This record gives sequence, structure tokens and C-alpha cells, in this order.
Amino acid sequence: MKNFFTVLIFIFFSLTLSAQTQEKNYILEVELLSGVRNGVLSEYVYANSSVNGKQYYLSLLDWDIKNTFYTGLGVKCQYKNFSISGQYKGFFKNSNSGILEDSDWLQDKYYGTGNTGVKTNFSFHDCTVNTGSIFNLETKYEFKIQPFFSILPIIGFSYENFSLSASNGKIYYGNDKYNTPSGAAGFLGNYHAYNDTGHNTVASLSGKMIDLKRKDYYTWLGVQFKFNTLDERWIFSLSVYGSPFTYLDSIDDHIDRKVEFNDIGAAIFYAWKGESFVIFRADNNFSFKFSVDALYTGEIQGLDFSRNYSSNPNAEFKKTGTTTGSSSRYFDIQLSVICTF
Repeated sequence: MKNFFTVLIFIFFSLTLSAQTQEKNYILEVELLSGVRNGVLSEYVYANSSVNGKQYYLSLLDWDIKNTFYTGLGVKCQYKNFSISGQYKGFFKNSNSGILEDSDWLQDKYYGTGNTGVKTNFSFHDCTVNTGSIFNLETKYEFKIQPFFSILPIIGFSYENFSLSASNGKIYYGNDKYNTPSGAAGFLGNYHAYNDTGHNTVASLSGKMIDLKRKDYYTWLGVQFKFNTLDERWIFSLSVYGSPFTYLDSIDDHIDRKVEFNDIGAAIFYAWKGESFVIFRADNNFSFKFSVDALYTGEIQGLDFSRNYSSNPNAEFKKTGTTTGSSSRYFDIQLSVICTF
């Protein structure tokens, strides 16, 4: 992060010098920001019931991102009513970001019972956010409806890149139909519920279990509703967005099994975002901003590729034919200082 702050300072002073040459129709804003994120990244594996063909969850992984702090830089250039802005956020490593919950529903897969509601396996692990970065780009045009009220259509793009790890924890296996414990000779597959005492196997885990690399790409169409006092000392805003196209790319590395799964999916209008902020202008050059952001991405289904690197570290990914999916949700709270030139 030391190099990141050096870059921030360099960019800030460079923009300060260059802004002095801008004409009055141009406005340049530099935003120094910091905030905290709480959210969940989810990964799915689907199967079809052996009885009625209805799709159900075969596996679900929920990765926590709790109380994970970030800092960053935003730059906005405005000419008359048109503006373009870019923003970068870099996340600090968080070794206490919550837990990974890993669930499986395997009874129908092994026994063809059609009972897809029995959770046969469940494990939880300590979750770590190793790295995270976000880049946002937006263009807006302001329609001044009243001196105190404006509407701004928005076109935008965002990219999110996260690396997480899951370690240690505990796992619960449902025993097979004849109550043979998981791992025993002759075990036929999970049948009983993971929490069915007397019909389950419980084990503690240690060491790194799973790594996740997640890349999310969003295009955005939105609208901003902006209110301001007549002296423009206070500005209040609410923005809503929909994503015309979303592309998600996830790689899960199951370290204990030496197997990687690469899930990719895309969808139209499966992601939505909201942002609200209040700005106080201390003077013509400095402002303070408080904002909250929330995103919800539905279950975007796609293709699954896997590779087993136990004997060959360079093994290639191959299509499995399994239907997989990804989703996400988060809530950010952020404080900023804005310098206007």
C-alpha cells in the first residue's frame, strides 16, 4: 500500500498544477476517499432432480467480505453540463473477514431419491480477503430542472477483482443410507442430513482449504437525482443503476483435492446498484462527502471448466458440462475529501 499512497500524492499534486491552466467552463475535482465494505460473493453448482428434472442447488459457497477497508482516488472532469469521472479503490488485506460456508445437497445425486432438500454436507472456514481492487468509469449529462434540482442520465462501467482464501474450520458429513460414516470403507455416498446426530461424521480442519479469484465486469445505465440548496453549500443525491450486460469469472482452487474450477457466466440486467451521498462545500475549493453504495447481482448461470493438477501442475482446463453460477451483494460506507480546481 506504500506505493499506492505515493502514486496518490503524485497524481494529486500533478492535477493541482495542471488545473491552474483550465478555462472557467472546465471544472476538475480530485477525490481522496476511504471506506469499508460488507458483502458476500457466492458460487453455485446446479443439478436436475432425478424425479421431476427441476433444477436445484448441488453445491453453494458463500464467501464473506466483512468490515474490509479500502482507500482510493477519484477524478472528475466537467465541461459545462457534461462530465466524465474515474475512480479507483484498493482494499487492505483482512484476515478476519468472516467465514466461508460450503454446503452440498447430495442425496439425490447418489441415490436418485428426488429429495433435493436435504443438506448432506456443510463446512465453515476462516475467510481472508487477500487483495481487492475496483475501477469505475462514468459519464453524465446534467439537466437542470429547477435551480435546486437536476436529473443526470448515467452511462458507466466497473471492474472488480478479488482474491480470497479459506482456512481451518469444521466439516459435517451426512453418513450413507446404511449409516456408514464418511471416509469408511464401502461408503456409498452422503444420504443423511449433515446435522442428523448419530447419522453424521464431524471433523476439524486445519490449513488452507480453498482459494477464490473473482473478476466481475459490469456495464451500467442509470439516473441520478440531485438536490442542492440555493447557495449550493449542500448537495444531496440518489442514483439508481441497472446493468445491461454483466460478466463474471471465478476460479475456485480446492487445495486439498488439487482441483480448480473455472466458472464463467454472463447475463442481461441481472445486476442493480444504488448510491446516495451528501456533500458539504466548505468553500470553493474543498468539500466533504459521505456516501453509501449497495449492489445486488443475481444468480448468473454459465459454464464450468475444471482441471486436476495433482499429477500435472500445467494441466489445462476442460469443459465439464456442469451448470454453475455466481452472484454478489455488498454495502459500502465511504468518506471523502474533494478538491475542486
